[in-house]
Amino acid sequence: MAFRSPSFDAVQEVSIGNVVLGRAPVKIISSVCAATAEEMIEQAKAIEASGADIIEWRADYFADGTSWQEAVAAMKAVVTKPVIYTFRSQSEGGVRTEPMSSTTWRKKVLAAIDSKLFDAVDIEFDRGRAEFLVEAARKAGIASVVSWHSFVPGEYDEELGYFGKLEQMSYTGADVLKIVAMPDKGIDIARFIEEVSVIRAEFNAPQPLIAMCMGKTGAVTRVGAAAFGSCATFASVVKSSAPGQLDVETTRKLLDLFAEDNAE
Repeated sequence: MAFRSPSFDAVQEVSIGNVVLGRAPVKIISSVCAATAEEMIEQAKAIEASGADIIEWRADYFADGTSWQEAVAAMKAVVTKPVIYTFRSQSEGGVRTEPMSSTTWRKKVLAAIDSKLFDAVDIEFDRGRAEFLVEAARKAGIASVVSWHSFVPGEYDEELGYFGKLEQMSYTGADVLKIVAMPDKGIDIARFIEEVSVIRAEFNAPQPLIAMCMGKTGAVTRVGAAAFGSCATFASVVKSSAPGQLDVETTRKLLDLFAEDNAE
């Protein structure tokens, strides 16, 4: 019998392209982290062949002189998977080292929305004005993923905790919530899983939730996603976009393994 995650009960379904989040099974997202249009196409083809469900285009990796719109259009022409737009600065886990104001960052997300090239956009919650970008995405007919990332090992807001952060994020009206933390010790993972589980059980946030911990210590949360209410996970094909990612094939096997109620 398939395991019924709390993520797949009493939440709204959200479509990113032809992929539905909020219903079993756990979906796999894999990132294109390429500096050139040619590399984008090669990586996207590899992700398509891997069996991942969704492609994330990490715009912060792109350094080609080619128009990014032309590069994305060329990439989309060779794949059938839906594509999420994401841009991260170095402090958010990206590769761009130069400072970028939140205003400039929001303009990039708006340009991605206006391009109509993407099936969803990732909106970093701490950049502010998430509600504005969520509404812009909704008007354009694409999904919004409001996210929060911490790359500081063991970082924890004693006042808000993960539960409070997710509660605030839910009020933005986003289609999907995403929360990612960097554990320092095993206890950090236990606290993360508990609070992420409670957001569904007690707060009843309607959105599908993507939640995971990074690094080797947090790898178990990537493949045990269904157990605490995460509807999707990230895995690598050509290049990893975050520490602790497993490859798509291994992730799929482990997700399938943990998705079964095996009687002893």
